Amino acid sequence: MKTYSFLPAILFAMLVTVSAAAQMTVTGEVVEVIDGKTVVISIATGKVKAELQYIDVPEPGQQLHQTVTAHLRTMLVGKIVEYRAQTIFKDRTVGRMLLNGIDVSQQLLRDGAAWHIPPRASGQEKSEVAVYSSTETDAKNEKRGVWSIAGLKPSREVRADKAAVPSPPQTTFASEPNSVKPVVIAKAGYWGDKNPALGNIGALVNGYNAETKSGYVGTSYLGVPESELDKAIGAKTAVDITYFYKEDEKNARKGVYVITVVSASKRWRFLAKNDLYVISDDKTTLIGKAKRTTSTKDGTVQESLSYTVKRSDIERIANGTQVLLRVGDYHCQPLPMLQFMLFNLIQVTQ
Repeated sequence: MKTYSFLPAILFAMLVTVSAAAQMTVTGEVVEVIDGKTVVISIATGKVKAELQYIDVPEPGQQLHQTVTAHLRTMLVGKIVEYRAQTIFKDRTVGRMLLNGIDVSQQLLRDGAAWHIPPRASGQEKSEVAVYSSTETDAKNEKRGVWSIAGLKPSREVRADKAAVPSPPQTTFASEPNSVKPVVIAKAGYWGDKNPALGNIGALVNGYNAETKSGYVGTSYLGVPESELDKAIGAKTAVDITYFYKEDEKNARKGVYVITVVSASKRWRFLAKNDLYVISDDKTTLIGKAKRTTSTKDGTVQESLSYTVKRSDIERIANGTQVLLRVGDYHCQPLPMLQFMLFNLIQVTQ
């Protein structure tokens, strides 16, 4: 059997402009490789599933799938990388990864371990397209990796080919009624419209009313880890950060950011103390007291605390390396997913 290997090319890949991206970048160790372009990064506050942007790799069933995955595993596992998420989905993030200052996506293109996704499909900025395309062309001319096998198609083309194949006809029995099922149109509700000016919101939730030109976009409620003391009283806490806005005739937005902390516990937790503090990299900012609503049900105390915050406060939560939200005496450490979603929220609402 013929085997294929990736002869390591000189790590020449162009350095990205780190100064512009550094404040949105997290640093961590790659602890797992899922496939040829997806890894798991362990950072101080948890783990992040990261997909390399702008490239396509052989998928299961294609030649070189295992070889490319092994190549990425050898390159990254146990290594410290810098990662900046550009898009956030419910099951993963997609972004730029740097290993010793080298763009990993570009390195895989140079090694022949990947194909470059056309900018019309990826939305890649024109300033980067030329570098990525040139890198891919070098590997193609040298017949490296995926370019060493005649007719090997990028996995996106394979998926498109499969989708184009018509489904086999379904057998219809004489006893089946030949009638059309009625279409039930669900009411969209007040927030059921779509705002075309909002852009790519990834895993964020949103609502919009076209008549009033008002809407919201936010993280939805994300649970946070509890201390052993809080677990002992059956405490459960979640945090939501949402931007509420209204647009004018020119679609310019004006709005407010609101942090909401909800708690369910066997006793009152925020009755006496409920000031919110944002602690980011040892800098503490007092947000203020909460608008508080409460209820009790079946021996459980439910508290909802809402705070109007500045955009700069949201940026500090998203950008900080060590971040805590303190409500009274309670300390909440946001999970990595919340910070990535806030980065996306900042991009969408700028």
